[in-house]
Amino acid sequence: LPRKPSWHRRVNTFVYLNDEWPEAYGGHLELWDRNLTACATRVLPTMGRFVAFSTTDFSYHGHPVPLAAPLGRARRSVALYYYTVGV
Repeated sequence: LPRKPSWHRRVNTFVYLNDEWPEAYGGHLELWDRNLTACATRVLPTMGRFVAFSTTDFSYHGHPVPLAAPLGRARRSVALYYYTVGV
């Protein structure tokens, strides 16, 4: 469906699909505080892990540290977003 101006993203969800993903590979999802001064949570992207969080103007997230996985090993996930119409 095309995104319409009256739609607002409210929730981000991720399901990770990485079997046998050690800490050393990195790729953690990081959730940062509103001022971008501290990482509040780091989530290792292991198989079946589900993460959901509210989407706002200040819900900063990502995986800023480059992966250290072996060549050919990808960090896989499925992202789903929930929208509401109107305010």
